[in-house]
Amino acid sequence: EAERERAWLHDVVARSLNEVYVFDPDTLRFRFANRGACRNIGYTQQELAGLTPLDIKPEFTAETFRAMLEPLRTAGRPVHVYQTVHRRKDGSEYPAEAHLQLVDAGAGAVFLCLLNDITERRRAETRIQHLNRVYAVLSDVNQAIVRVREPQVLLAEACRIAVETGGFRMAWVGLLDPE
Repeated sequence: EAERERAWLHDVVARSLNEVYVFDPDTLRFRFANRGACRNIGYTQQELAGLTPLDIKPEFTAETFRAMLEPLRTAGRPVHVYQTVHRRKDGSEYPAEAHLQLVDAGAGAVFLCLLNDITERRRAETRIQHLNRVYAVLSDVNQAIVRVREPQVLLAEACRIAVETGGFRMAWVGLLDPE
């Protein structure tokens, strides 16, 4: 019964769409990667078994990665959540949020990393930031319309607002000559 439960749980984790990685705390070599991880990163489980997180995390060196792991080993910190970049087998990169913990599973400690690809979240955040800047420009230009009486001064003020508040590289207003 216990073996059947264990096999069932392994199958559930293996089928998860989220990326699940398990790696050795000493060698840092991957001991397990589920299907979701293999699908997104492009490596097979066999290929990942010869790699470490350093092979797929371009912003880390061995020293900085081990330094990040140290509080999990010594300070009793239960989990470390951080944003990172993963490099796929084809060389493309994607932003990810990692939840990393040291797990003592009885047969020896391992690091467990639950990882979410946050590409869509980043796109949405960028879009929201852009829309907030556009809204701020519209709001400031509306205020300028209320207080500025000279048309040329108003147009110059609108362009200044677009550049300074909106973050646009440049702005200009063209007027149609009715003749």
